[in-house]
Amino acid sequence: MATVKNYIKKRGSTYHYERRYPVTVTRLTDFDKGLKFQISLGTSDIRVARSRAIEKDREFDRICAEALKWAPSKPIASATPLAPSAEPVNLTDSFLHRLSEQYFREFVQRDTELEQRAETDEFAADELEFKATRYAPVRRLDVNGNPVDEALDDARHKRFLLKEFTSDTDHLVEDEARKRGIEIGSSNYKLIEKAIVKARLRAYHAGYDKKPGDMFPPGYSPGAPPINLALEIEWSLRRLSEEYIKNNKLKPAWLDKVKKAVATFEDYNGAAKLATSIDRKKVKSFTRFLLQAPINATQYFPGMSLTGATEANNKRSKPYPTIAPNTVKNGYIGPLRKVFSYAVAELDYSENPFANTTVEGAKRNTKKTIFDTHELNALFALPLYRGCRSSHFRLTPGNYQVDDEAFWTPLLMLFTGARVSEIAQLAISDIKLETKVPYIDILTEYDPNDPDDKPFVLSGKSDNAKRRIPIHPQLLRIGFSAYVEKVRKTGQPRLFPKWKKSSNEMKLYSSASWCNQFNQKLVRAITARKPKPTLYSLRHVFKTRMAMCGVSPQFQNEILGHTQAGMDSTYLHLAQDIEALQRAINLVQYEGLNLPDRSMKHLRLSGYQ
Repeated sequence: MATVKNYIKKRGSTYHYERRYPVTVTRLTDFDKGLKFQISLGTSDIRVARSRAIEKDREFDRICAEALKWAPSKPIASATPLAPSAEPVNLTDSFLHRLSEQYFREFVQRDTELEQRAETDEFAADELEFKATRYAPVRRLDVNGNPVDEALDDARHKRFLLKEFTSDTDHLVEDEARKRGIEIGSSNYKLIEKAIVKARLRAYHAGYDKKPGDMFPPGYSPGAPPINLALEIEWSLRRLSEEYIKNNKLKPAWLDKVKKAVATFEDYNGAAKLATSIDRKKVKSFTRFLLQAPINATQYFPGMSLTGATEANNKRSKPYPTIAPNTVKNGYIGPLRKVFSYAVAELDYSENPFANTTVEGAKRNTKKTIFDTHELNALFALPLYRGCRSSHFRLTPGNYQVDDEAFWTPLLMLFTGARVSEIAQLAISDIKLETKVPYIDILTEYDPNDPDDKPFVLSGKSDNAKRRIPIHPQLLRIGFSAYVEKVRKTGQPRLFPKWKKSSNEMKLYSSASWCNQFNQKLVRAITARKPKPTLYSLRHVFKTRMAMCGVSPQFQNEILGHTQAGMDSTYLHLAQDIEALQRAINLVQYEGLNLPDRSMKHLRLSGYQ
């Protein structure tokens, strides 16, 4: 407990009594005397000041007792909110270390400023001398002037300093506790007290370690960046990811990746583990595990966790292919890295264990591969586009003409640049053939808050994806308008009724299996080069062709659903001029491209009955 002399401060030539009111008093709504009791003792004599301070000490106790007498039965909560968690405050070692380091800097700065003022200010010199005398160690000497027991004296001096510094810093401890809603006298309160007293003791010893001529002691840098003293929140990885999702506007595809990555890591590492317990060693182990896990695990090993599926796959005589390194990097490590980046920036986690994680075999993103004209001609010369045996034998020549998403999706991508997911969810009402400029309406007529519109907008990527794309004359010549009318007469609401619903709640219609079939069968049938182009490359072909045909970047972005660069996003309103968009689309021509001819009379067209 602090003694009376601890509350005596010299201001100018006069001593004052200064003492902070306890938190239990200052929290009271009716207490209006501020945070500190301070009054002049009216003397420059320290002995008189100590005598008068005893009476002021009694007056201080009377004020506190009177205030608490009328206090409500339940203490009023601190105005400062707790950390953003409904869970109890948990002071981590990292937080306590940073708190101690911050106060060490402050104590050293104060001591240094006092030394500088003492050179020109006699009152500062008196205060410096008083502190030096007060904290000086006491050495017991024998009759010959030799130390009696230095180890015992050092131990006594340390206990004395701890007692003095505990009293001197009690108001700082109370402030830190109050900021975080920590109860006075609790275990967390004592941890904060220990950290601050440790900092004061360290600063005291640092003053003696300072070399002659140095302004600051070793271990202190005046230009060091400030320390963030926000509390680290002890959450599980799932709880941390929920906080990240709640406070960030994520696109559906990325949201799905985050949830999948978190679930997979918890399956491997355990759901009950705290996020702060994840270190680089566990991340490396997780990465190696993913590289051994089979692709399409839910399909090949239904009902099994990924860990169980990996073990079962390793026991097969011929194991299924494992997850590709780039998928591990971008589909699992990348999302988890983002979650921890948020934790470091917003929740003051000390480090991101997923930062700078390398995945063996993963390749850097390279330039996209696109189809050349020769490969496109080979694609559209396949029986799928010229006449096949039947709907089940689409790569065998015959007189049956496929007339569904398999036929039209590549052509729509090649002449509109639309994404596969956007084409999959098109409704018949999105195709505007009766207007002056025929166009495809992508996501612009739907309200995401309307339940009736939900089947049409779930897969929308962003506001930029909402756009109108004029229908290229080549599509009309091939017979796109006839296809639309045929489906309309059947009463089907969707442009491609056969397109399967997705089992993934984050997606509206599944295109993964269809895209894989296109890439593995059709692309392999037309080219052997590596790396091979893919179905999505058709969108890149359209983008490239627009640039080659003189379409401006602003019109390219509008047609493809990309964000406009710089101030163009503010001042340009190209979507309102559909005729200007039509002129841009009509510039796109594919020289030497042989497209399917739907006028061949001998072909039997498939339809929706």
